[in-house]
Amino acid sequence: MSDIHQGNLYQLIWATRRLFQCLSTLGDALHQVHGNTTRMCVVLEFLDREELKTVPQMASKRNVSCQNIQLMVNELIEKELLEAVENPAHKHSQHIQRTAKRRSCFAEVKQREAGPLAEIATEFSDDGWGLPSRRYAICVST
Repeated sequence: MSDIHQGNLYQLIWATRRLFQCLSTLGDALHQVHGNTTRMCVVLEFLDREELKTVPQMASKRNVSCQNIQLMVNELIEKELLEAVENPAHKHSQHIQRTAKRRSCFAEVKQREAGPLAEIATEFSDDGWGLPSRRYAICVST
């Protein structure tokens, strides 16, 4: 293994990847009640902050492929959580927006997340790096 794989930066990157995976698994468990995945919730949250975006605009901001976003948008449209509306600026790229059903569903999701996220927040140190305590370090090291 090269020196780059032994240093603190690599260890931080590895821990970040594992923590991301742990949080994604937790998110999937919390959101399965509504049949959503964490990745779907990311799209919904994005539209909370950036109303009326096209799929290519969302993909560009998230640095993922249009196909990736389009798959999630299609599922969320089927669940009536999002809807496609006319985009006067582009004939073939519709705007995607939230529905009333999505607003009520998402309020419940936020409430379900509050407890676990508050618990996770207490596990991070206040050393300026925001590194997890030993409990979450064990999660990311496995």
